[in-house]
Amino acid sequence: MNTARPNRHVMRSMSGYIATAIAAALGLFLLGDAVLRAGWAQTMLWAPWVLLVVWAVYVGMAASTIATDDDAVDVQNLLRRHHIPWGSVTDIDLRYQLVLQLRDDKPVTCMGGPALARRGQQVTKLGQSRADAAEATLQGLRGRWSASRHRAEAQGAVTHTWDWFLVGSFVVLVVWALVALMAG
Repeated sequence: MNTARPNRHVMRSMSGYIATAIAAALGLFLLGDAVLRAGWAQTMLWAPWVLLVVWAVYVGMAASTIATDDDAVDVQNLLRRHHIPWGSVTDIDLRYQLVLQLRDDKPVTCMGGPALARRGQQVTKLGQSRADAAEATLQGLRGRWSASRHRAEAQGAVTHTWDWFLVGSFVVLVVWALVALMAG
């Protein structure tokens, strides 16, 4: 995702980054303990398995984001990226998660954005209702969409791509794990 565009706003789950940091710290502890107890050679055989767990926590909990600017919205859901010009959006709705309805009738559900609160999670730490916070975010997105959808820069085709860095890192870890299986 291009981060050099003006007026860019990124929404992401901070709890996903906290979970990733905890998983990475636990993985670092386990690998450090393995080095001290079994040595570097054995640690290199165990490392891909620990790193695959950290990778899975990151992809599952922190990689999904929504980035908006004056021209488009960029959505990343796990390993998929969607670049959606505002002119291609016909409606924005908040079901359990934010849903962008597109001109071609294919909705894009945004995993990294606001979500309706589940029972027992009705108030944020700041005392604001989660439903009110999600509604405010939805209204902000609708306002940006309304202001931008008729601009010439906000027209264009919707593109769907893979996050090749995350896919490539997964392939490297799987190959490393297979080599560790054969060597162990």
